[in-house]
Amino acid sequence: MRDEVAQRMMMESHGITASSAGKAMAAEPQQALAILLKQLGAKPLGLYDGVRLLRINKQGGGSLTVTVSCEREQWRIQNSDNPQGRPSFYDAPFLSAKGISRTWVCTEPARVLE
Repeated sequence: MRDEVAQRMMMESHGITASSAGKAMAAEPQQALAILLKQLGAKPLGLYDGVRLLRINKQGGGSLTVTVSCEREQWRIQNSDNPQGRPSFYDAPFLSAKGISRTWVCTEPARVLE
């Protein structure tokens, strides 16, 4: 349930409707989070401590940073930056992302961050 609520909140904050996301999922039979990240224009930042970091630019400025553990098939929103660049960090638990390890999120090359 938390997974669905978090995904819906992320979609709504970026102007993606359930019908447009549904069309994307029907056209591309992959993992739901991977489709959502692609629809939101997530850009891979790199790999740090076993998790992949992806940045999503928010409408009106600012961004969200999403972390994905390909090994554990889990994800969470790590932080958001407001339009002025000030970050807000979240202590959110990792949520299930079953099947994410077989998608572009985990199979594309990633640069290692230190």
